[in-house]
Amino acid sequence: MRLLVSIHLIFCLVSGIATADPWLCGTPLLHQEPLVQHPPEAVAAAPAAPVQIGQTERFFIHIPEAEVTATCIAKSQHLYVYIENSVRDMLTNAEAVAIAREFDTRIYPNVRKWMGTEWKPGIDRDNHITLLMHDVGMNGSGLEYGGYFAPADQLPTVPNSNRREMLYMDIFQFKERSRHTFYSSLAHEFAHLINWFQNGGTTDQRWLEEGTASFVEWAVYGNVHTLFVDGYLKNPDVSLAYANTWDVYYGGAFLLMLYLYEHYGGPDLIRGIIGTDTLGEQGIDAALAGSGSSERFPEVFLNWGLANWGNTQAQDKKLGYTALRDRKVTAGVPRVFSYPSEANNIQIDQWSTHYIRFGNLPETLDISVTGTGSGNLYATTLYLPPNRQSVVTPISFDTKNRGRVRSEGLQRNGEIVLLVTADAPQMFNYAAVDMRADFEVGAPREWTSDTVPDVVTDALGNRTQPSLFPMNLKPGTQLEPMTQIHLASDYTDVIISGTDIPYLYAASNWGLEIFSLAEPTKPVRIGEIATPGQARSVVIDADTAYVADGAAGVHVIDIAVPTNPNVVKTLGGFTDARKVQIADGNLYVLGRERGMLVYNQKNVHDAQTPRPRRFFRTGGTPINIVIHNDIVYLSDDRHGVYILEPSPFGNFDFRSVVPILGAAYEIQETADAAYAYVASGNLTLVDVTDIQNPETGFRLNTPGFATSIQLLNDTVYLADQQTGLHIINVHNPQQPRRISSQPTFGNATDVVIRETLAYIADGKGGIQTIDISALESPKWLHRYAFGGTVYGLDVVETMEGERTVYVANGVGGLRTLEFTTPYHGTLTRNLSLPADTLTSNEQFEKTSCTKVRVQDGYAFVAAETGLFVVDLAGHTIAAHIPTAAPVSDIALHQGYAYLCAESLIVVDSRVPQQSRIVFKRDMDGSAYRVVVDTASPSYAYVAALEGGLHVFDITEPSVPRPVGGYATQGNATGVTLAPDRAYLLDSGIGVAVLDVSAPREPKLRGVYENEALPIDAQVGGDYLYLLDTESVQLIDTRTLTVTSRFRELRFPSELKLTDTALYIADLYQLRIFRVHPEGYSLAVEGTLPSDWIPDVVKSTPVNRLSQNFPNPFNPETWIPYQLASDVNVSLYIYDAQGRRIYAKTLGYRKAGSHIAYWDGRNAVGETVASGIYFYSIHAGDFHATRKMLIRR
Repeated sequence: MRLLVSIHLIFCLVSGIATADPWLCGTPLLHQEPLVQHPPEAVAAAPAAPVQIGQTERFFIHIPEAEVTATCIAKSQHLYVYIENSVRDMLTNAEAVAIAREFDTRIYPNVRKWMGTEWKPGIDRDNHITLLMHDVGMNGSGLEYGGYFAPADQLPTVPNSNRREMLYMDIFQFKERSRHTFYSSLAHEFAHLINWFQNGGTTDQRWLEEGTASFVEWAVYGNVHTLFVDGYLKNPDVSLAYANTWDVYYGGAFLLMLYLYEHYGGPDLIRGIIGTDTLGEQGIDAALAGSGSSERFPEVFLNWGLANWGNTQAQDKKLGYTALRDRKVTAGVPRVFSYPSEANNIQIDQWSTHYIRFGNLPETLDISVTGTGSGNLYATTLYLPPNRQSVVTPISFDTKNRGRVRSEGLQRNGEIVLLVTADAPQMFNYAAVDMRADFEVGAPREWTSDTVPDVVTDALGNRTQPSLFPMNLKPGTQLEPMTQIHLASDYTDVIISGTDIPYLYAASNWGLEIFSLAEPTKPVRIGEIATPGQARSVVIDADTAYVADGAAGVHVIDIAVPTNPNVVKTLGGFTDARKVQIADGNLYVLGRERGMLVYNQKNVHDAQTPRPRRFFRTGGTPINIVIHNDIVYLSDDRHGVYILEPSPFGNFDFRSVVPILGAAYEIQETADAAYAYVASGNLTLVDVTDIQNPETGFRLNTPGFATSIQLLNDTVYLADQQTGLHIINVHNPQQPRRISSQPTFGNATDVVIRETLAYIADGKGGIQTIDISALESPKWLHRYAFGGTVYGLDVVETMEGERTVYVANGVGGLRTLEFTTPYHGTLTRNLSLPADTLTSNEQFEKTSCTKVRVQDGYAFVAAETGLFVVDLAGHTIAAHIPTAAPVSDIALHQGYAYLCAESLIVVDSRVPQQSRIVFKRDMDGSAYRVVVDTASPSYAYVAALEGGLHVFDITEPSVPRPVGGYATQGNATGVTLAPDRAYLLDSGIGVAVLDVSAPREPKLRGVYENEALPIDAQVGGDYLYLLDTESVQLIDTRTLTVTSRFRELRFPSELKLTDTALYIADLYQLRIFRVHPEGYSLAVEGTLPSDWIPDVVKSTPVNRLSQNFPNPFNPETWIPYQLASDVNVSLYIYDAQGRRIYAKTLGYRKAGSHIAYWDGRNAVGETVASGIYFYSIHAGDFHATRKMLIRR
């Protein structure tokens, strides 16, 4: 299943005017004229160093999908401001500086105060947010969208990811609208970015996502979109969750958030809603439970509906708004003046508000309400007597959806307002009788949570598999990929095959996983095989599985023995194989560059190099394909759904195109018509009876983004990434009817039906099993949980040579792996770490952990909420030490834990169960990594983002004393130690080698330049093992040259070196390498085919002049340079006017890396003034000059 990128948009909201086609909210490109697009050739890397003014970069934009170049023209403490080069003249430097200043002083601190933090330091290890000002929509005007946030930028493996925390704003709206509107909109988009992180790496349901961001606009700027507020109050009987209108987004949902803030817990409740990983109404329930409230969403919704009706707090605070006094329902509603009165078959939508007014009241009035469909009905009454206090009386319902309330002592000139809502679309009846009526009411209905399955199974027992990259080792090879162990999955596609014993096959980004359905309600994983790319789609034919694996191509996998799948062939030549399908003996493959390719299945198996029989080149990136009665329905993200027929002359004849995003679709034929049910973000019907003239019919909205569909017995089962499973009756294709929905834990991306069970590929939420035997009330039976991200690890070795690896696995918790050899182990235990947020079922959510350090039988685990101390013997949490910021690193020393949590925090853990904070020290920059030198006296070295290296004397462990430091050119992203040496990871240059024999005065002794962002490093013998975003390298510390490199990593985060093995935490798995420091050749383990060739790098010097270090500097600097051959070298320094002020003959230098030194003085020994200077190296025919800055 294709990963669809959600984009959060803020529409042009100015002067009460809104002009746009609402369709653009769901599919922003498909109703515009096609624009020329340039498909990305590779993932755009995050900047290697903090951005400098004038720096030009390539970016992906998402409305429309394209690539642009932009220049940074302003930067501040929290923001980089880029302007797209084609509209550079529309934004002055002063205006950009003003934007950055407003973001720093008002938007950034205030939005975070209400919502919590963004991902820090984020995917790019830089605390800045990137703002790109460009022509959103490429329409040359300020119409349509004012800005957006694209979650794709937060996902490291998505092809069009910019790999940084990023916002986009429209330059034309900036020029045409007021600054207040622009800044309010920027706050709105920043709220989306934070919400993505706070929701656990996903967006919320659309109504709540936009309502939250609109509330933040009000909280920060006092901005209320009154046009949409009034629009909602004119039509409150639309569904809050399903209508997907501007009035709901910026009107109704905003009002609900404002009401929750004023009456149910203030800022703490708002942060609770945002902080929970549960989405939609269940997220509000979770926040209410966490705040101690006994009320749940239905009761809050009814109270809110009454407040919207009257909006007066004179007699009851809950019946109005403090901050919005002049807005209330203006819709016309039914009125009743005579009794008895009744009405039947009143349609009510999910979480809509239906009002009925009763006047000319009798002394006693009995009102009964009965629901006649699936789901639950909820109702309340508001009695408004003249000159007396109003009375709110909730109506209780029984298990048959019947409710009744009796009101006595009424005054004739008073009024009763009946408010009815429901948690599923249905019909209801009411009766109002002016006497004591008999009304049958059964056992009261009890509230139950539908957000927790009956059974949760955690994945255990995973064993190491042979490496995907076997190779013929050559002399000089030092890293031998040995094994890997699967520790997390992101499920995207599922399919069921088999008769006697059915099996479920799941593509999980990590690879292919096979589940036995011998016990249908509890899938049991029995087999798996890793794939080198991103396994996105799987299709089964007999004993063969075909897996679309991104850039790795399409794998043909033998599954005759489900417990032992084997790759037998790979179809290559793809930059991004996204989808596979089979029909009529053909294999259909969709790829980003090549469109649709059709292979003969027999030829795929028999030919050494299978070639496609047919092809069709799509205008955009292909998404999905369905073959029905020889007609091919093929969708892409640019034009929509193509309808094609095979041509007798080869390839395909084009019949028509439906301009709609086709994430997935099913075809249904009736006696006289044919229909396509399309998951297009929502559910859309297309009449394809005449394939040359298809007609779009209804659109049924969903709260989230619908990406998968199954059609069975006139029922559509729709997977919605933010909501879960929707069940929809389509017996009458022109009038679909929502029956029910079932939330799931993660992001539902695919659904498959077998008999009375639905199986959901739920992203990182796992595989969900839902009982659909009763369509009106689906029941969540089972969750197979294998979520998380492999962030950190620690290795503990025993005297017997065995070792245990502990993995910080994100929300997957602390995983324990027992190894019998350095390269072979098994996942044996898992411990989830609780967040401080309750779910609606009054269970704690899971927090994400990122680092682990083990000592004396205890694991110290870094998490979003602080430090957990885990007793490994009892596998229990011994203590939790909360911190204001997430903990990014831990070092242990003499019973104390040193934490990086923006500040340096010292925890006394000499008695682990009584661990407590005893010291906290702020510093320049944000404390990110820490290591301890245990020599006497002891020192702690802290790498601080934007703050360089800080050295602390910890002779007294509980009170670190700052004694030294070193400024970096970029962000200090890590530090590792060797005798008298510190290797400082600097995003600006690579690795700075420091002499720390005198820790109070670190001295630069060398530089290893590295373009990719350095992440982690460790020294072993004469080698530095350097992990960056693209590879792991071995660097000879004697020459600072790379001797070996392994590039096949996905999203690495930490490495650990033992005597013979190197362990790397890499997204969904732990990778294990055998280490050959001397370059010996050994036999290779593993049998999987691969065309990977080890990258054994031979040092080939080139002429290069690098940036001086540090820069700016005062009073001295070092100038790295590299020579391709032995030569005489001279150094020259020039002032800003080009006058030579200093010259030095450096002498005869051999080929390789060198460093020149300048003390900041001119030729006569005078200290030069602050300003810009130029340095030049002359080495034979090689001359090079660069700029530097002295700041006195």
